[in-house]
Amino acid sequence: MLDEPSDEIDRIAALRKTLAAKCGGDQSFGRATQIIRIPGSVHAKYGIASVCTIIEQCDNDYSLEDMSDIITDMSPMNSIEQAPQLMQLLPGGVMNFAPPPMMDFSPRTNTAVAAMNRDVAAGGDELTRWGEFSKVAGLKISEARRGNISPEQAYSDVCGWALVHMVPTWPQARIDQEYRRLLEKDAATHVIFPMVAQETDMNALPVEFFGDIQPSLLNSWLVRDFIPQHSLALFYGNPGSGKSFLALDIALRVAAGMEVDGRAVKQYPTVYLAAEGQGGFRRRVAAFRQHHKLDPNTPFALIPQAVNLLDPNTDLPRLVAAIEQASERLGGPPGLIIVDTLAATFGGGDENTSAMVGYLNNMAHLRDAFTSTVAVVHHRPKDQQNNTPRGHSSLMGAMDVMFCVEGGNVHSANITKQKDAEAGSPLCFALESINLGADEEGEPVNSAIVKYLAPKVEVNLSPQTLKVWKALRDAIAAGPGAGNGSLDPDPATLSITKLQWRSYWMLLGETDVKEDARSKAFNRAF
Repeated sequence: MLDEPSDEIDRIAALRKTLAAKCGGDQSFGRATQIIRIPGSVHAKYGIASVCTIIEQCDNDYSLEDMSDIITDMSPMNSIEQAPQLMQLLPGGVMNFAPPPMMDFSPRTNTAVAAMNRDVAAGGDELTRWGEFSKVAGLKISEARRGNISPEQAYSDVCGWALVHMVPTWPQARIDQEYRRLLEKDAATHVIFPMVAQETDMNALPVEFFGDIQPSLLNSWLVRDFIPQHSLALFYGNPGSGKSFLALDIALRVAAGMEVDGRAVKQYPTVYLAAEGQGGFRRRVAAFRQHHKLDPNTPFALIPQAVNLLDPNTDLPRLVAAIEQASERLGGPPGLIIVDTLAATFGGGDENTSAMVGYLNNMAHLRDAFTSTVAVVHHRPKDQQNNTPRGHSSLMGAMDVMFCVEGGNVHSANITKQKDAEAGSPLCFALESINLGADEEGEPVNSAIVKYLAPKVEVNLSPQTLKVWKALRDAIAAGPGAGNGSLDPDPATLSITKLQWRSYWMLLGETDVKEDARSKAFNRAF
């Protein structure tokens, strides 16, 4: 301990590094900004978390000059091999930071300083947007706490970094949410922090004016033309329709970055809440992993527990805490959360009453807590003719997208609601059996995976439009790759222009009809 405060920061940093080198300690103390952790805090260097404790303490005081002489004169401890080139001091004991020849002083890839100056994209393996954001925000919060910058500047710097270096940039709501969470953690550690107590611009409501409003051109799909990001989704169907198989398959494909029936996905960690039939879900996950030969570290987590998500004060906080804890191992918060089923998480309430509104509010809270898509698996009414989900009408109103899953030899998922886009084509799939091994009696243990199939197209066209359809088939049959006139040519060589199609249509038309009228008829049918 020094006998009086000192403003010779670089000199003290240099002496600390020299002392650490001679004692076999952490030489990162050579940085003036190095944090010295207090007892009771957690030290996580090299990914190994351990509690900081005081091994030994004394009450000696030293002047800075005496301490400098003592550290300079002391010999290294036994078995300590110093690197003298790391401890070059200028006159007066100030550190010489000029790198010696052939020394690698490149910044460590996991430091906040390095994160400040590099881009990070969604779906990264070693670097994630969540991890890099945490480093940058932590650095700025630390600078504000020390008084180097204002709290407002810290927040502004973090938002600016996200805009420039995060690809794609999170929505502002997600940035604010994660930033507040880091502020709360900092406040819990350091008792008080100005950003928590002071009003800042981040609390103001945003206002956009007519001429400044621009559409977002970023891809907002979690699964292209199927499931939007940051949305509420519903898979519903009769028992045995395959709705849970489909929901789990999509969750696993998002986690693995695999296409869904040819639809591109944005890879995110996913969490699946299996509130019933947990044993079957474990087998399905194992079957998917075995069939697709996936990395065991694929960012997917299963929560095999029935919970009450109707009462916001019962199991919802536990679920949020479990997902936050899982996010640390998954490499970031989930982009998709599946709740299977609504009935098993409704806490004994009546789905046909306004209690559904409270449940949906809790689903929205779960969505916003992680800026993710929350998809709920649900049932259809017992009336086989009813194409709507079971329960109160507020359920349909709250959903951004809904899928009615039908059973049979070929299962299908038809989009019955797509809030901000056109409803895409249905997914058609079958369930393929996968053998997982044998039980203790030698009997086979099987599960199933989803196998996507080409949808069956039913053509129901007017007589006039059927002629245009026939013209298309004639053009295809005569086109390259058709060979002997097959109506199923090689898709790799199929290329029919609209002009070619129209020319075949003109050959089928009545000769006494004006060409202009026939052209308009073609465009209508087209």
